[in-house]
Amino acid sequence: MKTPGCSCWPRLICKSAATVMMIVALTYTGWAITDEDVVLKADSSYWTAHSGKNPEQLRQVLADDATITHSDGRVTKKPDEIRVVSSPNPPELNENSWVEDRQVRLYGDSAVVTVVFRMKVPYKCDSYDWSFSFLNMFHKIDGGWQIVAAHASRRSAGSTPRNPAKE
Repeated sequence: MKTPGCSCWPRLICKSAATVMMIVALTYTGWAITDEDVVLKADSSYWTAHSGKNPEQLRQVLADDATITHSDGRVTKKPDEIRVVSSPNPPELNENSWVEDRQVRLYGDSAVVTVVFRMKVPYKCDSYDWSFSFLNMFHKIDGGWQIVAAHASRRSAGSTPRNPAKE
């Protein structure tokens, strides 16, 4: 017996082929990488470029015209950031500093990532816990996501990061 549309295949083979194609399509659809995933990876790349002192990685994640506004009011551009990471003694991000409460919002070819950056700074016999809010703004450029602007603000003493999962 022949199946309509499958002029030379028996019905069983045609149904098997259709089933295999459907399973493959569903499998790949379920594993699709979303823009949100890519933006979060790019944001992680920004932080690891600083902690790993990797100027090349920073070059890839920052747009050529990126502007970074620091918590002390300084404004820097991409070459300034690369120079800092490339310097012999760059500021260190280490086990005493971390990013938490990362959230991403997509707006077409733009995205906003907010994070809380925390670090414990030892001083004499004490330790200070500093907390900063970061806003990294991404735009899709030539098919990839890059930071076009970033802003850091010092959080008030005693402020705790919001955790939507616990609300």
